[in-house]
Amino acid sequence: MPDLQQGEVSPRDPYESDFDEATVAATESPGRGRRRGYSARSARNINALIHSKTVGEVRWWDRNKEIMEALNQGLSVRDISVKIGCGQRKVRAVRERLTDTTEQAVGVASNSD
Repeated sequence: MPDLQQGEVSPRDPYESDFDEATVAATESPGRGRRRGYSARSARNINALIHSKTVGEVRWWDRNKEIMEALNQGLSVRDISVKIGCGQRKVRAVRERLTDTTEQAVGVASNSD
């Protein structure tokens, strides 16, 4: 290593850090436990989780009943959006969810045979 003149700083190893492990650990967020989101529920209260999902499903079916009836009549996405007054994207989302639900029901029925 070359001799340093007054005021010069030695070159640093790129892998060397200014912080010790205690400083880094104090500044980082703790990694323990699961961060719970807005709708997260306690594992102890699983019945409340099941109930909230059921209530949400019922509300979704009630809210989109008119769109589902129009889809059953064979109307196009554009016609349904004009008739009901909602966006075409919403009609497509309802149709996709119905398709997914049907595929899951058929898959469960075929697996039980």
